[in-house]
Amino acid sequence: MDRKLLDYLPDALRPYRELRAIAAGQQALFEALWQSLDRTLDDQFVATASDYALTRWERMLGIYARGTETLDERRARVLARLCEQLPFTLRTLRVQLEALCGAGGFTIELFSGNNALRVRAPLALRNYQDDIRDLLERVVPCALWIDFDLERNPHRKLADFTHASLARYTHENLENEVIKLA
Repeated sequence: MDRKLLDYLPDALRPYRELRAIAAGQQALFEALWQSLDRTLDDQFVATASDYALTRWERMLGIYARGTETLDERRARVLARLCEQLPFTLRTLRVQLEALCGAGGFTIELFSGNNALRVRAPLALRNYQDDIRDLLERVVPCALWIDFDLERNPHRKLADFTHASLARYTHENLENEVIKLA
């Protein structure tokens, strides 16, 4: 570490062997303390939080982490929850969904005649399906019926492929899974 306890002693006391030995003996303890202080400062902010701090944030916000998520994915979920603010308008809902899904990763339609809100997310966001549904249930007024689902693979997306290349997939896979055909 670049901080040495010996550097904090006045110049007149540095030559003494006893004080140099004490400083050398305590150096490891102070390095651990400085690292702990740095880690504590990093844990104060979601963007730099460690696994321990993210676990605390998730517990406070009622978010359940999945075992397959990376720290960055967990940070994004915590930040999305912290960005929620009143009043909830269609514009703020769009901003919150962009924070969770990414820009343009969804479609929103409001049908005022029958009080329905239709939200569609791409299949690539299947892991965030429960988070999106929870967000909608928290922020959408109770007077609106929520119609949320993942987009399906349309026929026109698969029309360019031959039957032989699609034969290894089931109908369910072709419709509901992210398919990358070569």
